[in-house]
Order: sequence, then C-alpha cells, then structure tokens
Amino acid sequence: MTLQVTPAGAEVTVDGAVVGKAPLADRVFLAPGKHEIGAKLEGYAPATRRIAAVAGRAETVVVQLERAPVAGVGARPFVVEPVAPRDELRTPLLVTGGVVAGAGIVTGVVFAVLAGNRADRAEEVRNELSGRWNGERLCPDGDVPKCRELKDAVLDEIHFSNIGFWSLVAGGTVGVGTLVYGLVTMNAEPPKPGQGARVAPLLGPGTAGVSLSGSF
Repeated sequence: MTLQVTPAGAEVTVDGAVVGKAPLADRVFLAPGKHEIGAKLEGYAPATRRIAAVAGRAETVVVQLERAPVAGVGARPFVVEPVAPRDELRTPLLVTGGVVAGAGIVTGVVFAVLAGNRADRAEEVRNELSGRWNGERLCPDGDVPKCRELKDAVLDEIHFSNIGFWSLVAGGTVGVGTLVYGLVTMNAEPPKPGQGARVAPLLGPGTAGVSLSGSF
C-alpha cells in the first residue's frame, strides 16, 4: 500500500500501530484482509480509512486531514452555573400575594363603579322629586315610593363606596408587600440583620395610601 497522507507531519497508523509520519517514503506491506489506516495531527481532526488488502495487488490510499473547528472571535463557552436553592415558600407566597392583590384591586374598581351608578340614580330621583314639588319639598312628605328609592340609592352608594375603598387599600397593601418580599428574597443569601421592609396603610380624613420603609 502507498499511503498518501496530508498535511506533512501527520502521524500515520495501521491497525493502531504507528508506521511513521507523513509523507511516508516507503510503501507499507499488509497481509490480505481488512485494515484500518489512521492519521492525526495537532490542530486537525483525526481521520481513519478502512480498506481491504488483496494479495498481489498494489493500491494507493489517500488520507487528508481537515482543520479542527475553532471558536469564533468573541465567542464565549456555554456555562451552566449551579442554581442556588430557593425558599420553598417563596413562589407560593408570591403567587398568592399577586392573586390577593389583583382580587382586591378588581373588587375595589367594581364597587367604585357600582357606587357611581347608585349615586347617579340617587341624583335622578332627587331631581324628579324636586321637579314634582317645584323644589319646595322632597321627603318625607313627598312621594313615598320615590323617597324609599332615594334612600336605598344613597345607602347603596355609601356601602359600595366603603367596600370599594377598603378593597383598593387592601389590594394595594398586599401588592406592595408582595413586591417588596420578592425583591428582598431575590438573592439566595440570607438577609442581613436589620435588613427588611415595613409596609403599613396610611388612612385619615381625605387621605389614603401606603407607607414603605426599611433597608435592602
């Protein structure tokens, strides 16, 4: 067999045994049968060829090595970093807090709309009674059914307004608390002494809000 291996300097093997480096000056004599020709060189991908030698026949085997792929400029290896264990309660608490906050806000908006509708109805009934009696009297000397409807509308407005107000306050407080908890527990490291947050509602005449204080 004449083994033509490129590039020069590649190590050539026959059935795993080294026979020299390319280019080989002499032929390689093989027993009849199957054989494996191999070649390898640093910076190139190794290659093998399987041949069948026949008694009395001279053959030429060509093996050409290809350069090994090189990472592109600026390419970074894909590294999987270990994920720090998280508190098993963190995710359920965040989900629950988000659901409760959303429910409170939605409830507050719904009851605020209902309160507005009842306020409009109360104003309509009040105008009807005022127009009927030329503005001189409304209740209790006026139309009894209309007076009862006016009273019910006013009471509904008050109740719906209170429910909507406290639902919004509760939903906002829970939402802010959930957000703060998520930010504080974002890192896997345990909180340092004195680290944390305090959330409290601010309520007063004509005032509603949330107070947030603490360190992170």
